[in-house]
Amino acid sequence: MAASIVTYFVKAGWGRYVTLASSIIVLLTSLNVLVHVSSMPYEGIESYVTSVKDFILDPLATWMLFIVSLMYFFISLYSIGFTGREEELGELRGSKPSLLHSLMNVFVLTMLVSSISNNIFMLWVAIEATTLASAFLVALYGKAESLEAAWKYVVTCSVGLVFSLYGTSLLYAEGGKRIGFSAAFWSGLMTHPSHTGSLAIMVALISLIIGYGTKAGLAPMWTWLPDAHAEAPAPVSALLSGVLINCAFIGFVRYVSLSLAYDVSFIPKLSLALGLLSMWVAAFFIIVSRDVKRLFAYSTVENVGVLATGIGFATTTSVVGSLYHMLTHGLLKTMLFLLSGILLWIYGTRDMRFMGELLRLHKVLGFIIVVGGFALGCSPPFATFLSFYLIAYGGLLAGNLVAVILYAIASAVVFAGIMSRTLHISMGKPKDVRRSYGGEFDRFKAPKTCIVVLIVIVALIAILGVYMPRLFHSVLVYSAKEVIGSGRW
Repeated sequence: MAASIVTYFVKAGWGRYVTLASSIIVLLTSLNVLVHVSSMPYEGIESYVTSVKDFILDPLATWMLFIVSLMYFFISLYSIGFTGREEELGELRGSKPSLLHSLMNVFVLTMLVSSISNNIFMLWVAIEATTLASAFLVALYGKAESLEAAWKYVVTCSVGLVFSLYGTSLLYAEGGKRIGFSAAFWSGLMTHPSHTGSLAIMVALISLIIGYGTKAGLAPMWTWLPDAHAEAPAPVSALLSGVLINCAFIGFVRYVSLSLAYDVSFIPKLSLALGLLSMWVAAFFIIVSRDVKRLFAYSTVENVGVLATGIGFATTTSVVGSLYHMLTHGLLKTMLFLLSGILLWIYGTRDMRFMGELLRLHKVLGFIIVVGGFALGCSPPFATFLSFYLIAYGGLLAGNLVAVILYAIASAVVFAGIMSRTLHISMGKPKDVRRSYGGEFDRFKAPKTCIVVLIVIVALIAILGVYMPRLFHSVLVYSAKEVIGSGRW
């Protein structure tokens, strides 16, 4: 909150460093909480409620808090070079650089609140606030396409969140009959599953899955996502894809978890169906995509489908894989959208037909785009392969062979589509050399801080593919136990 106020009133150059300082403080705090929670034995959800009952620091909230803070740090560091370069190119003028940093901090604040909300109404308010904060960021460039994307984003997500508000209200009304005001809290609902089989509860849960599924970008409610991610500035696209999607998905996960506690068995099946549908819908769009940022956006839809599929299998292994995929996909998509900002500087276009020979122009970036393509296709030895494999193995343990086959085939189609595009950018011949290279050789010069951020994220993705820190393992196991319930453990 303090950073958002300060960055609006100081010069853009200072605002970059204020944002970076804020991100470091948040990251260190979240790491401290993560270490504390992982060192405690899991004793039920009520033991994690803070002194302010509206907030909770259970394993699931702690894991999401860490993901938000880690991406916030990387994006803040990247933004130091990004905003300076955008000002040089005339893309960000006047007060826009200060507005970018100020709204980014507001956006992150709303996501931090949504991560640790114990109050189900506060969760809804925080997720709705993410829409309002990020809509102005999507429209920051002020172009017709950006404004259209922002309006589509606001309208579609707000309609989806109306379903969430209805479901939240109905859930509280029904729960309040039995447990009183405690029904307003996630911890209260989870520890008093006394309304099993109620029609009102079933309707509430379906509405909540539709609402938070819309915000997360699940098919068939995903239509806002490609436009918003494509038209926003690169750091904002990274926040939308690498962080916001995960925050919305936490709401989705919490209510699937509630359905398991209340024995509403068709909700996990609905999650599985929506997950597979998202993967297949995205796969076809990836094959025909020509815009590099839309390509990554369609991949986000596919990866949200991967997350929902893992939760839908509802086994310990698949849930651990799904929650781990939130981190691995978040890192990868943050890196790729940040890279897309540099590609736009180099080529002056988002059209992949006019891109190519990146390895010749900039060896490091050429290598990164190829590695990113393999990781996005969930290939070993990258972290996305490990999380993808855990989900598939969990599905086999659940006896869902057909679903696992559909899951694997969709992933193979996505891999083919992604690799054909990334290899073309790295080594292929552009359609028009003069148009492709933007007419200026100095466009090849990306700020060093931007390159360093990309290299560090790539290294993390590679390391996390062969080694899962004990700290992560403990929190993920506790989170999975919370999601599927001790009885199914």
